[in-house]
Amino acid sequence: MENPQVEIERAMQILMRAASPDIQQAAIRKYFTNNAGFRHPMYSVMPAHNSREGIIAILQWYRVLSGRIELSVDNITYDAEKSIIFLDMTHVFHVRYSPFSPARTRLLTRLTLHKEGGRYYISYQEDFFHPDEFIGLIVPPLSKPVGLLLRFGGFACGLSARLAQAAFGIWSPRRDN
Repeated sequence: MENPQVEIERAMQILMRAASPDIQQAAIRKYFTNNAGFRHPMYSVMPAHNSREGIIAILQWYRVLSGRIELSVDNITYDAEKSIIFLDMTHVFHVRYSPFSPARTRLLTRLTLHKEGGRYYISYQEDFFHPDEFIGLIVPPLSKPVGLLLRFGGFACGLSARLAQAAFGIWSPRRDN
């Protein structure tokens, strides 16, 4: 990419929604360095010689799992000084032959870029999902129970903090605040 902030949205669309495996493979080879790394909640490819082939395998498996993928890039933040792009995306992934309706999830992707010969290439991709949205990709009906568990966790943290503050005086704010 010559201008990552402008070109990254189209690159992500091709990488995730290519019309054929050949187009997808060519796009991965075009946009990723040969020694790129990739991290996702379910898998990881460590940067190494020819590690891009592992990324090709993962993204092709992703398409084997889902014949229908929708992707919307909602926000792009580019830090040119650090060669990092953050993408805030909305993602619809439908597991092939699943009886469940596909889930719409939010995905935050951090791309580390490497400049070579006047062009930028992805050298490391990290994908971040909220737990309830991530489980929604695989088994959509479990998204709500996981969301309830997260809310319960928030309540339990608040209750535990108040108990520790009252009983032991740990991390207690002054009363005049």
